[in-house]
Amino acid sequence: MVEQLFCNLDDKSTVYRSSSDLFEVCTYFIVDDEKVLIVDPGRLSEEVYLWLEQFEDHHKIIFLTHEHFEHHHDVNK
Repeated sequence: MVEQLFCNLDDKSTVYRSSSDLFEVCTYFIVDDEKVLIVDPGRLSEEVYLWLEQFEDHHKIIFLTHEHFEHHHDVNK
């Protein structure tokens, strides 16, 4: 499940969060009109990938905060 946390963070961006089934690690998504910043892509569910499809024209940027495997499990996907 992807839930919206903040709307119009800087009058342009919206922040979303998804919790992984692997140690309940949170992945954050910061979305604006042109890009999606994906912070710590842990193990993402099929639901999250389906949600991301709405941003197919957006540039995707992945940001890893640290190297624990549960925070970068799906980075290659």
